Amino acid sequence: MWGRYLKKGSPVLVEDRLQMREWTARERSRQTWLEVRAESVHFLERKAGAAGLPGLAGPEQPDEGARGQP
Repeated sequence: MWGRYLKKGSPVLVEDRLQMREWTARERSRQTWLEVRAESVHFLERKAGAAGLPGLAGPEQPDEGARGQP
């Protein structure tokens, strides 16, 4: 599912909570399952010119001179 929105190395911020489930299997062995439950997912952008560096930025903002002033 996420492959439609992300590619390998794409920065993403996931706000989540952990949920642990425990049960006893038929063999009387104790089993544990730990889930990461995503509350929200934010797709981030890399800073321009920072290829290979871990810097992240939000949406790009227009330059001050690009506001249509003569």
